[in-house]
Amino acid sequence: MFDKLKNPIPVISIIILISILVGCKHEYPPFDEYEVVSFVPVDSVAYGMLFANGERLFALYDITGVYNRWSLFREYDLHDPPVPVLETFAYLILPPSLGYRCSQDSLVFFQESYYDLWILNLNTLETHDLYLGYHAQDVAHREHFLFVSTYDGLRVLDISNLPEYVEVFNDSVGRSGAFLALRDTILIDIYQFAGHYCAKFWNIKNAENPQIIYEEELPGIDNMRDIALTEQYVILFDHYAIYRYNHCMYDSLMYEDMLFLNQGYGSQKTTDFNIIIAYGNHIELIEITDFSAQQIAVSGDWYYQILSLETFEDAIYLLIRKQGIYVLQRRES
Repeated sequence: MFDKLKNPIPVISIIILISILVGCKHEYPPFDEYEVVSFVPVDSVAYGMLFANGERLFALYDITGVYNRWSLFREYDLHDPPVPVLETFAYLILPPSLGYRCSQDSLVFFQESYYDLWILNLNTLETHDLYLGYHAQDVAHREHFLFVSTYDGLRVLDISNLPEYVEVFNDSVGRSGAFLALRDTILIDIYQFAGHYCAKFWNIKNAENPQIIYEEELPGIDNMRDIALTEQYVILFDHYAIYRYNHCMYDSLMYEDMLFLNQGYGSQKTTDFNIIIAYGNHIELIEITDFSAQQIAVSGDWYYQILSLETFEDAIYLLIRKQGIYVLQRRES
């Protein structure tokens, strides 16, 4: 076999060979502090969401271009977080008009209409349509209880026997623009009431009888779009700013800082250490404890095509339209 290498290879053949090798190599975009460590193609993804659950990453997506349609499903193993390994591929039968609400534990929640809530179980791929009879502004899930913020109050539903459910609690306080965030047995409930935002901490260890730990008005907050609860902080997001409050072990709220954003963003993810903001073609990492610290911008040749972001351990996963999943990690020093 090695004798064949003794014959000289024409220069033109070498050029062609090099061109082929370069053409087959995936060109990763440049980064400052983070770098792309792997790439997973996902068909011709048009719309989609990523969800991390334990050592698993899920992609729920569509290739037809129909907005709010989720018909294809992939599950990846994350035992080696930088290298997602495909475990499951499936077609799902879901209506094309679902509006994503949130993902928690092994469940994904969608709003189909004003009164219907759909639940997708990531473990079994079973779906359930819950007719609530009211609009779910936001939801949170723990064990077999579903917490639903509505115009007529915070409701707690026992969903241990889906698709049947039983309402076990309702605080009956009217609200709008409501958001929920859950950590262990603490639920933060933020909503508009009488023209201003209010915040409540609930102890939900006994979900059928939640107890208010703390409540307060939040002055200066006008148009929230999401909230996050970390071990030490409550993070409030509006369309062009981020607010940080220290919750002092869930018994008070102390305002600490605000960060103005230069432009509107598509989505965000909050860990105990960082806030990750996804814009059209780049993401920014913001240190939670110091908004004044320099933000790390991660940009790519994505042309406003970032569909979703997710994190697991020290990895960041970006779902990019018409491409797939980019995996990012901090560059080793």
